[in-house]
Amino acid sequence: MKLSEDEVKNLDNYFYANRLIIECKNAAVRVSQKTWKEIESRMLLPRP
Repeated sequence: MKLSEDEVKNLDNYFYANRLIIECKNAAVRVSQKTWKEIESRMLLPRP
């Protein structure tokens, strides 16, 4: 299976956004573990 240029770009953007969320989590001090678990559980799911 070969991805189109647009698909590769979209996938790259998707992983970049998820990496930023992880970096935010590592920097956050006021967000509870429960809240982060809820965020993480939805991070790699496609939009409806």
